[in-house]
Amino acid sequence: MTDRSSWPIVALFHGSRNPGANTKARVLVKKLTASLDSRHVEVAFLTLAKPGLKEVISRLAVSNPRRITIVPVFLFKGTHVTHDIDAIVAEVKADFPVQKIVIAEPIGACPELVAILEQRIDSAEL
Repeated sequence: MTDRSSWPIVALFHGSRNPGANTKARVLVKKLTASLDSRHVEVAFLTLAKPGLKEVISRLAVSNPRRITIVPVFLFKGTHVTHDIDAIVAEVKADFPVQKIVIAEPIGACPELVAILEQRIDSAEL
């Protein structure tokens, strides 16, 4: 079995001009970090907020991990997920010898999301 505990994770958000939204992203990453025990999780933003994705994965790549996992906190595979993230990863790979940078699937239309939407509808209609 592979020991993944040394592989850093980047939780990637779109980013917002609203600082409160970016703060909520950071809080979510702290909760994710706590739930993943010893895993190293960092927050990054694609646009409108710092730190940017290139900055974060470049900083992580300096230590030459075997793998960096990017988790896009996006609902679906739009242009950011299908193009922009890949372009940034290619730039970093040209500068650093990271063995592997993988991009997880976006959230998608999973059953858990449907349940959350149902809860939100119920709350709004009370």
